[in-house]
Amino acid sequence: MSKVLIIEDSKDLLTLYVRYLKEMGCQITTATSARQALQSLTEDTPDLIVMDLTFPDMPTMDFYMELSANPHFDSIKKILVSGRDDLQTWMDVFNTAQGLRKPVQKNDIVKAVSAELNQH
Repeated sequence: MSKVLIIEDSKDLLTLYVRYLKEMGCQITTATSARQALQSLTEDTPDLIVMDLTFPDMPTMDFYMELSANPHFDSIKKILVSGRDDLQTWMDVFNTAQGLRKPVQKNDIVKAVSAELNQH
């Protein structure tokens, strides 16, 4: 069973993403802040991170620096989910091929997660 960490501060979106990915048979861990996500990563390494780009407790670049400072974290595949205009820029920064614009449709997130996990 693939392990996925979902980082999303919107409770409604988090609930939706969890439902979609559980239907796929994924084991889900969630975080609603960058610090909670970093703590979760030290406790259990997921196969994939599905993450928003805006955190209530840390600038995106600071979160990136924390992730990239640990080669183990940096190597985890990531899917970025955002409504920000600079999504492509952040995809380049995080070195990820998958970026989804909010609002995300179920089929889009399922397809993106399936693609990343099948490459695992």
